[in-house]
Amino acid sequence: MNIITKIIIMEKVENIIVGSKWIHTNGNKYEVILLTNESSMNDKYPPTVVYKGENGKIWSRPFVDWGRSFTKI
Repeated sequence: MNIITKIIIMEKVENIIVGSKWIHTNGNKYEVILLTNESSMNDKYPPTVVYKGENGKIWSRPFVDWGRSFTKI
């Protein structure tokens, strides 16, 4: 991942905050519970969103993949 891509990702992350609620394209609702590796520039440890579904299951997804499946509610 190049530096420009990383900067764009970090700008998008400003909308993802702990406690915010999101809906997945499949209709399930989730709450962000943690943001990890926010300042990482190492591809091995990408910035990641940790989130919890209404069923209590915990999931994680890299910031770069977040916007393609989730919409803030």
